[in-house]
Formats: sequence, structure tokens, C-alpha cells
Amino acid sequence: MAPAIPDRWLDYTPIGKQIEGTRFIAFKVPLKEHLNKSILRHQRLDANILLEKIPNLGIIIDLTNTNRYYNPQQICKNGVDYKKICTPGRVTPPSNLVKEFRKCVKDFLTKNSSNGKR
Repeated sequence: MAPAIPDRWLDYTPIGKQIEGTRFIAFKVPLKEHLNKSILRHQRLDANILLEKIPNLGIIIDLTNTNRYYNPQQICKNGVDYKKICTPGRVTPPSNLVKEFRKCVKDFLTKNSSNGKR
């Protein structure tokens, strides 16, 4: 069975605003093209839309607990770093995943301290 649109995916805007005082921008998991076809144009999000809307995207820290919705290589081939941290949904993540996330953010910020990548 082909993957469906993620539960509650349509309830949120595709890309949020930059969190004040940080480089973070939250966005929904991008979807493969065949999934986006069934969604209204203003609600769609795929790799190309993401790179267009955030042109200085430096890293994606993917916290979804699946690999089925998009191919990260579509984004990485454009020079964007990618880190997958499989995080169970609807529960507080375990401390080892929080530590992994924090390390990933710290490493990215250290590597990109003098540029505007987000």
C-alpha cells in the first residue's frame, strides 16, 4: 500500500517563520510528488518548494520516525546537510535523542558561524 499523507499534515502551514533569536525554521515533512498532487497548491511542500522558500537552507534535522515521505537526496544534492534522528511521535523523546539533536545543532552552528545558513 502506498503511503498516505501523514496524519494531521494538512492541519499546519507548510513552512513556519524563523524562530526569533535562532536560525530555526520549522516545516512539515516534504512529500513526494505523487502525494502532493492530491493537495491544494498553497498547501503543498516538496523538496523543490522547500529549497525555493528557504534559499539559504543549510541543514535539515529530520525528526520523523519514518523514511517514506521524501527522498533526502533531492535536498542534499543542493548542498544542504541532512541528519536523520528517528523520533517517536506523541511522546517526550528519550534523552539520548535530545542529546543527539543538541550535538547536531551545535556542530552545524560551529561549522556555519560566519554565514547566514539556517
